[in-house]
Amino acid sequence: MESYSPRDINYDFPCVQWIWTNICALQEGRWPESNPSGYIDQPGMRSQGSSRANFENACLVAAEVGIRAKRCGLDGFLVTEKYVRGLSEEQIAKERHLIAEDVYRRINRVLGYSASGRTPRWRKTRWKKAQTYKQWCDAKGYRRKVIKANLSF
Repeated sequence: MESYSPRDINYDFPCVQWIWTNICALQEGRWPESNPSGYIDQPGMRSQGSSRANFENACLVAAEVGIRAKRCGLDGFLVTEKYVRGLSEEQIAKERHLIAEDVYRRINRVLGYSASGRTPRWRKTRWKKAQTYKQWCDAKGYRRKVIKANLSF
C-alpha cells in the first residue's frame, strides 16, 4: 500500500483508505513511517519549517476523516468498527445482525463519499453544490436498505 506524507494528503479514495488503515496512529498524533528503515537526511538539503507542532497534522487528518464518516450515520459507524476496533466485515455483520456483503458495500460507500478531495462534499463551493450522504448515494444509484442494526456495545 502506498504511503503518504502530510503534504500528499488529498482525500482521494486510496488516500482515505490509507488514512483509515493508519487511523489509530494518527489519532495518537503519530504519523506512520513511510520508510521502514528510517529517515535518511541528504547532505545539503534543508527542509522547510512548519508552524505546526509535529503531532498536529496527524490529529487534523484523523479528525477530518472522522467528521466525514460521522456525516454518513450508521454506515460511518461501520467504518469505525472496522478500522478502529479492527473487526472484519463478517464480525461486524454477525455482531450487528447484518449481511457481510452489505457491510462491505456500506463501508466502501462511506470511503467513496469521504474521498471528495480537499473540500468535503457537504460544503458548497463555486464548482460544486453541497451533497448529503443520502443525496450522494441516490445520485450514484445506490439503493440503501433501511435496516435496523444492533448498535449497543
